[in-house]
Amino acid sequence: MSEEPSGFPAQELTDALKEHSFGLHGFELMSKDPYEAVSRVDLLEGSSVMISLSARGYKLESGSEERSNSASMDMHTLYESVEYVLMSVSPLYVAARQSILFAKLEALS
Repeated sequence: MSEEPSGFPAQELTDALKEHSFGLHGFELMSKDPYEAVSRVDLLEGSSVMISLSARGYKLESGSEERSNSASMDMHTLYESVEYVLMSVSPLYVAARQSILFAKLEALS
């Protein structure tokens, strides 16, 4: 049985956030070890959240204090992709994502 490379969570989280940077103000890798990486993500709304990646999946670790109760419940949820985490916490990310998808569809027609 082979193990993941020791930098896998950090590299995967960084790559995923870069891919979705259109809907973020920015992000910074805060901690990493062979099993988990954590990044601070600055949302378009002006708040920040902490997102982690481990072998179990993506997880919302913390959010800004003005977040709603329903969003704070998301901190117990594991996500398959960083996209789903961002969609659960940032309406402006969802709007930016939709704009990009519509632009790509228009370019095809």
